[in-house]
Amino acid sequence: LKELDNGLLKIAFESDSLIRTCGYDATGLYPENRSVTSIEEKGIPEGFTANGEWMFDGEKIVPRIIPHEESVAKASERKAYCITVATNAINPLQDAVDLGIATDEEKRQLLLWKRYRVEVNRIDVTKAPDIEWPEQPA
Repeated sequence: LKELDNGLLKIAFESDSLIRTCGYDATGLYPENRSVTSIEEKGIPEGFTANGEWMFDGEKIVPRIIPHEESVAKASERKAYCITVATNAINPLQDAVDLGIATDEEKRQLLLWKRYRVEVNRIDVTKAPDIEWPEQPA
């Protein structure tokens, strides 16, 4: 690790080239069963973090190509989460309407949240990652 003490960013990547950790101090990388290399500042892509979305192609850091199945799984999780958020917002608003005590603003919010939930529910997750997600009501 001494030879990597050169002031450059160090990346640790696995045999599948997936970058798992990075830092300027090689001693903090814990490179067991991983390869380590240094990257010059100009070779660090904008937005790079060791979050599982980047790979080392032997020369440079490149975005990881995410398999379609993984994109679909992530989209399914996001869809379920968005529907849960909408349902949690809708329930008390619907209660106010059902009880005849809803304000005009609560009625307006209820319609916005219901429309959002329907739009999210209509999303075809098999089209991931090319999905236009509706904007959540404020």
